Amino acid sequence: MALAREAVEGIDPAAYRGVCLPDLFVDLVVQLPPLADTFQRIRAVHDRGGGNLRAHQELRAGGNAANTAYHLAGLGVETWFHTRTSPSGSLLLQETLGQAGVHLDLVEANGTLATTAALEMGPERTNVMFNDPAGLAELSPD
Repeated sequence: MALAREAVEGIDPAAYRGVCLPDLFVDLVVQLPPLADTFQRIRAVHDRGGGNLRAHQELRAGGNAANTAYHLAGLGVETWFHTRTSPSGSLLLQETLGQAGVHLDLVEANGTLATTAALEMGPERTNVMFNDPAGLAELSPD
């Protein structure tokens, strides 16, 4: 860690600007017990004909580009984010990345929402993700 700290000492983040694109996913993160316990709980619900499993869940903006934009802005780098999403995805961006200082004037809210459901299992939070890139599959730097 000291080596990384030395590598960035003296760098002025305000001297840099960045543009991140295009992946924005609305992530639903579900926290579960370790895999064996999770399977056992799912099997019990399945065998009784269906039902509910209680689990802590969190909804957040995600995707490599969105996460990078958020953290660059947090470091003080002037950052823009470009993506195509749905109107509801645009609202989530305003409440997350926008609040962090990311410029969102390049966001197009005329597309479809890309989503991920991430199952985080056990104390190590190993994740298995179910991903639907929706309209992002057709979005390119052009």
